[in-house]
Amino acid sequence: MVDNNKIIQDISLLYELSLAVGKSIDFKENCANFLKVLMARKSLSYAAVWIFEENSSKQQHLSLAYAMPAHNAKEKRMGTDHFIWQQLLKKNLFIIRADDPHFEACQQEQSIGSGSYVIYRLGDLGFLKLYSHKDQHFSPKEANQIYNVIKKFRLLLGGCLAHEQLKQEMAERSKIQQELNASETKLRKIIDASLDGVITIDEAGIVTEWNDQASKIFGYEREEAIGQDMSQLIVPTQFRESHRRGMEHFLKTGEGPVLNTRIEIVGCDKSGREFPIELSISPIRLGERHIFSGFIRDITERKKAEEELIAAKQAAEQAHLAEQQFLANMSHEIRTPMNAVIGMTHLMYETQPTESQREYLDSLRFSADSLMGIINNILDLSKIEAGELAFEKQTFDLSALLLALQQTFQFKLRDKAVSVTVDIDPQIENQLIGDSIRLNQILTNLLSNASKFTQKGTVGVRVKLLAQPADQYILEFEVHDTGIGIDQEGTALIFQSFKQADLGITRKYGGTGLGLAIVKQLVELQGGSIKVESRKGKGSIFTVVLPYQNSAIPQADANSDVTSEQDSLTNFDYLHLLVVEDNPMNQKLIGKILDLWHCPYDIANSGEEGLRRSRQKAYDLILMDIHMPEMDGCETTLLIRQDSDNPNADSPIIALTAAALLDEKNRALEAGMNDFLTKPFALEKLQKKIRHWTNSEKTKTTLQRPAMVDAKEMIKIDLNYLRQLGKDDEQFVQDMIQIFLTEIPLAMDRMKEAHQAEEWEEVASIAHRIKTNYMMVGMREQQDMALQIEKHIRKDRLNPDVLDPLVYRLRNDSKLAYPLLKTQLDLRSQSHSKR
Repeated sequence: MVDNNKIIQDISLLYELSLAVGKSIDFKENCANFLKVLMARKSLSYAAVWIFEENSSKQQHLSLAYAMPAHNAKEKRMGTDHFIWQQLLKKNLFIIRADDPHFEACQQEQSIGSGSYVIYRLGDLGFLKLYSHKDQHFSPKEANQIYNVIKKFRLLLGGCLAHEQLKQEMAERSKIQQELNASETKLRKIIDASLDGVITIDEAGIVTEWNDQASKIFGYEREEAIGQDMSQLIVPTQFRESHRRGMEHFLKTGEGPVLNTRIEIVGCDKSGREFPIELSISPIRLGERHIFSGFIRDITERKKAEEELIAAKQAAEQAHLAEQQFLANMSHEIRTPMNAVIGMTHLMYETQPTESQREYLDSLRFSADSLMGIINNILDLSKIEAGELAFEKQTFDLSALLLALQQTFQFKLRDKAVSVTVDIDPQIENQLIGDSIRLNQILTNLLSNASKFTQKGTVGVRVKLLAQPADQYILEFEVHDTGIGIDQEGTALIFQSFKQADLGITRKYGGTGLGLAIVKQLVELQGGSIKVESRKGKGSIFTVVLPYQNSAIPQADANSDVTSEQDSLTNFDYLHLLVVEDNPMNQKLIGKILDLWHCPYDIANSGEEGLRRSRQKAYDLILMDIHMPEMDGCETTLLIRQDSDNPNADSPIIALTAAALLDEKNRALEAGMNDFLTKPFALEKLQKKIRHWTNSEKTKTTLQRPAMVDAKEMIKIDLNYLRQLGKDDEQFVQDMIQIFLTEIPLAMDRMKEAHQAEEWEEVASIAHRIKTNYMMVGMREQQDMALQIEKHIRKDRLNPDVLDPLVYRLRNDSKLAYPLLKTQLDLRSQSHSKR
């Protein structure tokens, strides 16, 4: 659930900060207005603005310009080599807590105590430092959110400083002008000493003053320029008319858009060459008339540097695109043969190998899995860098996840004297809402490291509830081991990409050095933090803090008994599939798998052949490779979908491809494919995909039901999927049944109301939402009814003769299912309690 109060508070804070920006052009007044709002709303203890200054030797340093509350700081000046500024050269903001070894370097105040700072770079002006007495007041997400307003604050401060500088310049310029009136000689010396070109004109535009720098810029000597029309000398022909109109407008109104400000325009020199200049015009009133002083700077070199910077940025972006394309291609090229290796290995296990052959197969599978782990790590790193990594928000059982990890790693460590432990804080009573897949990835990486470097003793996970604000759980995960440990120098490297604590570790234990780098980024992208405590030879403790939402659904018992049932043998003899695949090795692999499942199939060697075969007869399902020469899988699918006469226009199509990047998946789904399976794939995953996309078609019946039939005969409930999903966790199955019995009656009541009011979008939305509920309890036919209701409404097929019976049947079937599921729940609960 989204925390609406938190969102409203964040928006309110950003709005108040925005209002506080720009109420004045005074530097200190703006600091006071902005920091007063920020400190009050975020309950901060201290804030300070540090600004760059120059000393008499033109050396830059940072000085404390404003503090709230004011205090006697022990340090009011720092050099550019200071820790704070060096950190800000790498990133625009950073958060530092009292337990960080560099915390004291950030503490310029006296007796501020322990707590945490968040420090923002204010561009080239300096930095803003905020302090809270709490250890972690800001999450990275909050800090970045506030940074958007702080950037406006930076621009405002820059404007204030520029305004003060401009006031000083104007004051100096006025003083100089008065002195010039008193002494022509002094005027001449001051003007010629200026680093800018200085040109003075009268109301008619005639040059009255022209300094040496102006001669260097435009090529006219002072004697050539004095008395000439300025626009004829330095204004390009195409701009002369607008210059004339601007002069007339000022003489009439006393106003002008370019007065007393620096602007960039185009000038031309004596040879006719046009080039960019920076111009500031100051009108000076002399009695009843005006003169205009222009301060001009040739910015050709600066513009050239800017263009080079833009070109470099574009080149970097192109290089990044090339890198992404390379990764996509390499992923496909590597995964294609790996699919055959892993698939054939699985098939060879089914041939009843000898003990020595099984050892060879174990080694082969281990090597293949290791290689796939490296490939997946590189792809994850690529997704993170490209900003393509998305996090799901699904309800999951933390106990079940940790129990599965414990069982997996205990099995992996069966040849070592190592035990795997799991300890969960009993205060974590409910299931979590978040990305369980990424949590599993984080803990798997950390446990894999712990297992690799531990020869005896224990590895394990401890989960502690740190805080429970509103509808959240702030959890601390400690992954500990009794392994070889890491020295202090090594702990500074392990979270960097392609780094390991010791080269000897790479030689002895292997690995790419990517796992912990990815873990750190996955944690921080979810608003969490990670740290490590370790001693050489004494083991390590990795501590991860992550926020999750509280689902309010009770957590299963992590120590509950696990039961398993033998899955029924797969038999797809009632289906007919089309496999579109150009790789002979993969054709053989898929063919062998389908033969084992007694599933009839046809092979198409290319996209063109696949399209031709799809036009000849209807298939229950099409497995479509994406990367094929000439006509790829996406193009083939699009042509099938667009042809209403094609018997497979609505047949389910699953992308079966070695491409694993997000763009490839999106391209496949946009082309009209129903699902996506990445090679190499596990046989059970392919099996589930086929069952999922063909079962609804297989179980379709007419809309009418016999009037008097037993509910067990009418409603088919199959809990095998739930058992497989929960890995035979009986408590998980019971929890899911209870969710069904709670949610579906409410959904049916709302669907009835929306149906009667002809609120079709609401009916479609409810049908879409509850499809998964029916799938979970194996009510495939009812799942298909919900799908059909949604399809008809989404395609504007509002035919009451079709929709009314579907809605009526779905509601009626749901009512019949309630007592059946309630009986199942009671029986399972009684059986489970006796164990």
